[in-house]
Amino acid sequence: LEQRPERSLGDFASLVGISEGLARHGKALRGLFSQSAPLREKWAGSFQRAGHLAANDESLESTRRMAIGLLAQGTAESAGGFLFESLAGVESDLLRADCVLAIADINDRGLSERLFGSVDSLTGATRREVLQASVRSAAMAAALVRSLEVGDVQPTEVPEDVRLGLQKLEDERMRDAAERLLAATVSNDRQAVVDRYRSALKMVGDHRQGAKVFKQNCITCHSIAGLGGSTGPDLSRMKTRSDEALLVSILDPSREVSYELKTFIVLTADGRLLTGIITSDTPDVLTIRSADGRDHTVLRDQIEERSATGRSIMPDGFERNIDQQALADLIAFLK
Repeated sequence: LEQRPERSLGDFASLVGISEGLARHGKALRGLFSQSAPLREKWAGSFQRAGHLAANDESLESTRRMAIGLLAQGTAESAGGFLFESLAGVESDLLRADCVLAIADINDRGLSERLFGSVDSLTGATRREVLQASVRSAAMAAALVRSLEVGDVQPTEVPEDVRLGLQKLEDERMRDAAERLLAATVSNDRQAVVDRYRSALKMVGDHRQGAKVFKQNCITCHSIAGLGGSTGPDLSRMKTRSDEALLVSILDPSREVSYELKTFIVLTADGRLLTGIITSDTPDVLTIRSADGRDHTVLRDQIEERSATGRSIMPDGFERNIDQQALADLIAFLK
């Protein structure tokens, strides 16, 4: 394939599509580059162009996302610097999330440690993206464990689906370290939590305050009246459920889990760990939606392992974010 960076944007988009197709078949460009220096040199100009497009705030967001998509197929040397330049310069949470996922997929120890070293300077949304991406590669998982050890990341910040992914790490020492660092941050006795918050059912809830609680804690995954995320179910019909049922669903979400909301863990041939709900399951392709609402498509022949956790995609530990009055307000809003 002739590489001419000065080609039209349409041709450039074709190169991005080819690189992503190769990656889905287990032939990511970074692997091909390690086998062929001439090929690496031919692609150098395209990665430079991708870096400039990604960092250019005058480019369309769709163009910048496409450019980041190509950088995600590169190496630490060919793409790392461009990705961190874009991460620092863009204002869009969506573009920053793309940069985080690209860095994670490169699976480089230096890049991953640099990313976790910068989490305090990131927005809350991007910081959550970093944590969500920490099981996408071994290098990111190691960086997360290191950040937990030194206190840059608190155990209570780590989402439940990431915890589940860490339990599947191949490195036994890292897996044990993660389990030790994350132990006892969420009560194993969910019934005790439900009982502790039952007093909320006797409180007068303010639906206006409940709307604020919903926006701060739930809207990323859930929607009401068409507004919000699509990972979890639309909550518009929750008004027909009893207050007691809502209390249990919020504080013990895995007590009753329908198949479509069960968390699955998928290990790919290239070493990625994906956790989420399955939104499409065909003989050739599996699509899994992670807690951040992103869909990840994996070819069947690239799946090494697939297992259901028996748990809801909604994590335990919601009580860390709200008190009894806030729960009463949230129930009033849902009703």
